Amino acid sequence: MKISAPLTEKRYVVPFILGHHLFFLWAIGVNINDILIQHLKKAFNLTRLSVLACAYGFFRRLTFSPPCPAGWLMQRLGYKRGILNRTADCATGAFLFIPAASIRVYGFFLCSLYL
Repeated sequence: MKISAPLTEKRYVVPFILGHHLFFLWAIGVNINDILIQHLKKAFNLTRLSVLACAYGFFRRLTFSPPCPAGWLMQRLGYKRGILNRTADCATGAFLFIPAASIRVYGFFLCSLYL
């Protein structure tokens, strides 16, 4: 009977589970964006151009797609701090929706969505 090696060491199980859940939570945010855009369109009587600005604000990775900013940031921060930085950015953007909903200013929604 052949005994196979474990899939991962025990010390990596908790970080693996946390990373898995983190990407799952990010996926929820990505998928709920289409619903959010339709509600913003109704609430602010947006034109198609404004809706595109909202969609672009969500996909900020388009501004970080070129190798220079993203590569420089990862080289400077490192992988772990880069993920923590992105998670903090997402949390900040999510919490900014609370005051944006109170004052009902479309530009504030775009800024929080960009984060």
